[in-house]
Amino acid sequence: MNVQLCRIVLLLYHFVYLRYWKYLLKFLQEGSNEPTWHGYFYTALMLLAQCLEVLIMQRYFRLVTVLGMHIRTAITCAVYKKVSMSTFGVYNTISKENILDPQKAFVSLTLFNILRFPLFMFPAVASSLVQTFVSIRRLDAFLRRTELSQDSFSRESAPGIAAAIECGVFAWDSDDEPVLKNISIQFPEGQLTAIVGTVGSGKSSLLHALLADMELCSGRVSVSECGLAHDDASIGAVVRVGIDNFNELIASVLDGTIAYVPQEPWIFNATLRDNVLFTRPFEPEKYELVIRACGLGPDLATLPHGDLTEIGDKGINLSGGQKQRVRSDVSSAASDLLDGPEAQAIYESLVSLPGDTNQGRIINRFSQDVATVDVALVLSMQNALRCLIQCTLTLGMACAVNAWSIVPIFCLTVFYVSILNIYVSNSRQLKRIESVTRSPIFSHFSETLTGVNCIRAYGLTGKYTQINECRLDTNNRATYTGIISQRWLAVLLESVGNSVVLCVALFAVSARGQFSAGLTGLIISYALSLSQSLNFFVRMMAELESNIVCVERIDEYSRIEQEIGIVGRTGSGKSSLVMALFRMLEATEGQIKIDGIDISKVGLHDLRNRLTLIPQDPVLFSGTLRFNLDPFGEHSDGQLWDALELAHMKGFVSEAGSGLGLDMVISEGGSNFSMGQRQLVCLARALLRRTRILVLDEATAAVDPITDNLIQTTIRTSFPQCTVLTIAHRLNTILDYDRVVVMHAGQIIETGSPCELLQKKDGNFYALAKDAHLVK
Repeated sequence: MNVQLCRIVLLLYHFVYLRYWKYLLKFLQEGSNEPTWHGYFYTALMLLAQCLEVLIMQRYFRLVTVLGMHIRTAITCAVYKKVSMSTFGVYNTISKENILDPQKAFVSLTLFNILRFPLFMFPAVASSLVQTFVSIRRLDAFLRRTELSQDSFSRESAPGIAAAIECGVFAWDSDDEPVLKNISIQFPEGQLTAIVGTVGSGKSSLLHALLADMELCSGRVSVSECGLAHDDASIGAVVRVGIDNFNELIASVLDGTIAYVPQEPWIFNATLRDNVLFTRPFEPEKYELVIRACGLGPDLATLPHGDLTEIGDKGINLSGGQKQRVRSDVSSAASDLLDGPEAQAIYESLVSLPGDTNQGRIINRFSQDVATVDVALVLSMQNALRCLIQCTLTLGMACAVNAWSIVPIFCLTVFYVSILNIYVSNSRQLKRIESVTRSPIFSHFSETLTGVNCIRAYGLTGKYTQINECRLDTNNRATYTGIISQRWLAVLLESVGNSVVLCVALFAVSARGQFSAGLTGLIISYALSLSQSLNFFVRMMAELESNIVCVERIDEYSRIEQEIGIVGRTGSGKSSLVMALFRMLEATEGQIKIDGIDISKVGLHDLRNRLTLIPQDPVLFSGTLRFNLDPFGEHSDGQLWDALELAHMKGFVSEAGSGLGLDMVISEGGSNFSMGQRQLVCLARALLRRTRILVLDEATAAVDPITDNLIQTTIRTSFPQCTVLTIAHRLNTILDYDRVVVMHAGQIIETGSPCELLQKKDGNFYALAKDAHLVK
């Protein structure tokens, strides 16, 4: 079967397959009178058609791949073999007077040899051009998108009104359906306004509307210049802490900007002080006042270098509550007081990455470095090996023609090896510098995307653009230096190669009469080929060496089927314990055992495949809801709907999916779902996995109390044979657990059943319960 026939069969299959779908859908429609066996028949035909498609596609891709390899090989080999033979044959056939002598033959072969490398690279260049055009079209489409306009948002409002919306209709995109309709509300100056509602009711969307992050379809929005503080946390008591001169503090900190504390605390990779100041100048008195207002003093004492401690990407070395309070600091003290350390509930988000690894470096590894290992490294090895074989054959032929050639060949080899050592040592360092300076670009880009709402709210778009340009310049300097060093190597090697050709030509002239013209032409032709091959070999070896750079105290046992609650104040080490369980943090001393097996002896894939985590920050992937629930297609649609029903998401999916159901599209990061809805999807995902150990890292912090009770009921009824470890956000949810572990400063200070711990009036768990008003 040739390529054309495969293509025709595939087109015919697609036509027939659509017909099968039509008949099957018609059979499934309500009111269909077709017999049941028709449905089974259509299903069997579809299965047969899909099997045939797999076979035909496999055959088709194989034929196309082989054809492409034949074409590439033919283009490459024809230059030196068939083209030369046909050229010489045509030359002799045209006229009897055309005599093919050594002079004409070897000059022609030399020209063909020069053409060989450009034609060998032609398919790769053509492929690169196609990819370039695709990238240009995508960039063009992005750059032509309409900018988010803020002209319809007025900076003037009525006296005494901080912000107001009049008959506002808002949508996330101008082409989307409105999310907020007929909104009319006023926010008085100097007063606290709480926005409450059920999961997915639009609370966060209302704040984004005030920040001009949404398209204003109709109506009017006005925000006063006096300043407005947004605190995106719909649950929890709001208290004033430790500051008597409340109004004086607000007046001393507010600077006329909108202060916004997002539901997901945004922490960038810098020191804690830089995160608190957020580009503002350091004023010691005001800084100490804000730190004390947010209760960060005890937390600073636990950090290695206080407020000068480097915070990793997304606050890797901070707990959820600490991250929330750090972000509250920068949003002005008015918002800090609304989100104080004694609030009963704080939205604690952001999944931490392993150890102190910079997120930009992780992205760098999974993009540029992985591509280097998969593609560039293989090509470098292939080209270097090919050049080595070619050089060896050429040198062997030269020695066979003239034994004295060994002397200059030896000197030439020593020189090339010394040049290779000099260049590679520097090129490797330049490659490492380029890779290291590229990581901050990815890290800054990721931070900007995560905190784009905060950046816009604080008017720091220009500042972050400047930071991005500086990091690009730093990386470009390393890249430019690497390119210049490559050109230095090329010029040097070409000069040496030309010198070799000169020496060979001089040798041929001096030995005139000793060798035939054909042999002399052969020597000069191979000298030209040898120079080019050696130069390319040295460059490939240097590139190969450079690309190699890219390849470069709790002991606690749990009885099976227990429900264990882990509690403690902010920064006590609760989330770190979970990270150690998943080996995101490796134990420096001691062991963590599951079923008597040291987890350090188990592969990461096997370990994490047998644990289920519902994290602080619910993670959804771009694609369909089905893919997010069951990425490997291991469950039926009925099981998926059952999981959604147990997670209390079935109603929402049925109504909001536009009839798509499980195939409804989830935007990047799950942006078309609210925080609570994302958490419920993660719960449904955990219900499908059914592993023996379930870990909940404050998984219900972003849902209202009613939904929290439903989730807790689902966990108790749906995981009867699982060991459940819960980092508790609300203590009342773990009072019926088998055991409670109380942590402080990274250590377990209390453990036992809730009843036992509540009987200890001087215990830490009793103090936590008292703060939560669970005991008197």
